[in-house]
Amino acid sequence: MLAFLGWWGYFILFEVMWNGQTPGKRWLGLRVVRADGQSINTTASLVRNLLRAVDSIMLIGVLVMLIDRASRRLGDLAAGSLVVHEPRPLARDALSVVEIPWAPQASIDAIPNADRLTMAHYTIVRDFFARRPRLAMDRGFALANSLATDLALVLDVPSAEVGDPERFLANVAHAYEARHKYYDAPV
Repeated sequence: MLAFLGWWGYFILFEVMWNGQTPGKRWLGLRVVRADGQSINTTASLVRNLLRAVDSIMLIGVLVMLIDRASRRLGDLAAGSLVVHEPRPLARDALSVVEIPWAPQASIDAIPNADRLTMAHYTIVRDFFARRPRLAMDRGFALANSLATDLALVLDVPSAEVGDPERFLANVAHAYEARHKYYDAPV
């Protein structure tokens, strides 16, 4: 009886009291939720954890996980629950201003096909400039060169016209910003 309560009681107790987490799940950044995203309730926790024994017999749980698109074990299917990764809190500098090097307006205007630039392209360039101060000189240059080469293909810029890859990336970022300005900046 104590073994039963210890084995199943641990999971059920913590999942109900800690909103879908056991100490191990909390440490790994996981949480059990209902399939609709709501918090797990006592009944769902009871069902998923009582079926833990069936899941472990001849690896039935693993087989079911291979079949299910959400990789849920039998207990999760029966309880209508799934295990999700908790979102990580933002780092302190996640919302800090990223200084993109200044570029002359003529260089920005000279970027052809700038309307092909997407938010994903801009984000990659912005992230490069955010990380650039922490990169070794050779690693930063190699990364800038790779990004500039990829963006030159998107923009149909011949590789011979790219020049300094970091300047090119700054021009590209400013060209994107110029086409996606939603307000007039104070002068």
